[in-house]
Amino acid sequence: MKTFILLIMLFQLDPDGNPYTATMQESPLRQYNTLAECESAAAVKRDTMLKSSKKYPDLMIMDVKIRCVDSAEADFDPTLIHI
Repeated sequence: MKTFILLIMLFQLDPDGNPYTATMQESPLRQYNTLAECESAAAVKRDTMLKSSKKYPDLMIMDVKIRCVDSAEADFDPTLIHI
């Protein structure tokens, strides 16, 4: 059965003001049965992460992008999956 997971890209600035990204997955890892269910969870997760980031301005989080990927793709290097 095909399932989906969230691939999270966190866009931040380093202490020198240079942008960089960090690739993450949900922890604990959740699997969604349908793409629609995953995309709904992704929208909620993105909003939550952006709101939370305002509490920690020192982290310099500029944006959060989330993509739902087939869980079979999780075996690949996340940097190869384009958002």
